[in-house]
Amino acid sequence: MSRDPALKRPGSKLARKFRRRFRVPYPLFLLLLEELQSDTDGGWDNKDATGLEGRKVPLEIKLLAALRALGRGEVFDTLAEISFVSEDTLLRLFFHKWTLQ
Repeated sequence: MSRDPALKRPGSKLARKFRRRFRVPYPLFLLLLEELQSDTDGGWDNKDATGLEGRKVPLEIKLLAALRALGRGEVFDTLAEISFVSEDTLLRLFFHKWTLQ
């Protein structure tokens, strides 16, 4: 979906679907993503509690899952199932950190 140029056209069918699913327009999503990527002190790396590098989960996936949880009340079990990312990574390692920042 994110590779389709129609997503960048406000009012297009795909842009409306994105906004319905994630409750933010695509340009706002890009702005949030850019802010997270530029925040070097935010600790958005994939290190676990022991300091070892974990499996690299794209920041875009984590942010989309968080937006879906906030916007639609989606449960993290479902988000983990559709994104193939563990609940722990989505919930504890990203969602709580991002929303409490």
